Amino acid sequence: MSSYIDTSIILARYLPSDPKFQAVDSFFKKSSGARYISEISILELYCVFSRILRAGMLKPLPPGISFEDLSVEEKVTVVVEHAIRTWRLRIAATERSYLKLPVGKQTLQIGHELFEAIRVSAKLGLKTLDTLHLAYASTIRELEPDLQTFTTLDKEITARREEIEKEMHIKVLEPTLSS
Repeated sequence: MSSYIDTSIILARYLPSDPKFQAVDSFFKKSSGARYISEISILELYCVFSRILRAGMLKPLPPGISFEDLSVEEKVTVVVEHAIRTWRLRIAATERSYLKLPVGKQTLQIGHELFEAIRVSAKLGLKTLDTLHLAYASTIRELEPDLQTFTTLDKEITARREEIEKEMHIKVLEPTLSS
């Protein structure tokens, strides 16, 4: 079974001080299905790894990473690429389709993922980026029917598990040491 991997999962794997580090490490070692991320996952990884590296929090460096003579920008790219390669993440780009959204006296043409996020926003009451990740997972699932789960450490998402599963038809999972 395939899963959309929320950025919280990837980041916890790079921070040994994170309380969920062992559970995430176990998840990555045991899971065998395809692991999907989206284009917004890439942006989020670049932004968060930039902050982590600037704060000196990425210690010790994961095996296979060397920062010798690299700028901060280059270091961020190295870590993002390491995460994608090492954790076998598939960047799923959905087919570009646009829908019309009436807003006031205007009609906007917006991407399918954004339309889906707007559609469920009031029902789920989540933060913008969380809603977008769920919308991307739902949209990717249209192209990859084996994608059945959304794996996250985000407490707000797991707290709304039932609403998400009902509205978006994707199961929300949180890695545990027993999984």
